[in-house]
Amino acid sequence: MILLIGGPPRVGKTQLARLICARDAIPFVSTDAIREVVNVADPAFGTMPWRDLDAARAHADRFVPFLDAFISEYDLPDRQIVVEGVEFLPEHAARLGTPRSLRCCFLGLSECSVDALEIDGEGNWIWDTTPAERPGIAANIVELSRWMQTECGRLGLPFVDMAGDRTVALERAYAVLTSDKATAS
Repeated sequence: MILLIGGPPRVGKTQLARLICARDAIPFVSTDAIREVVNVADPAFGTMPWRDLDAARAHADRFVPFLDAFISEYDLPDRQIVVEGVEFLPEHAARLGTPRSLRCCFLGLSECSVDALEIDGEGNWIWDTTPAERPGIAANIVELSRWMQTECGRLGLPFVDMAGDRTVALERAYAVLTSDKATAS
């Protein structure tokens, strides 16, 4: 079983992956790690340009074949893995789930403050931006979350709004991915 967690940056994907790992002893990998391997072979590949939806879709179209090859190794009855990241969109998750045992959930934020972006954490790239850029980044995360929520609705994929109490939202997302009643995508 493959558990796929997608969404914009800073919405709680890694937190959810770590929660599943701790509770259920299912290993996880970030698409960042897969992308870094691809970047070794092709330095021009770059990172997800998530602030531009058309560019993000084109990047995800190029990335998903690598993700597909990676998760194929875990598409066995006795293997499980959690994959989280920004490198794929709902349309890609729907296609990836078609031939295999995969559950997915997208996370987003209906509201996002600069303070929420600035939470200390491993790999918080927000500190590499200027304070003047951060309000625009927060607004972009909300905009992309709304788009993803609409796309998830259109495709019948679960979406969890992580705004508000993060602990409660993480529990909702955990239930979506791990409940025996959850349907595989």
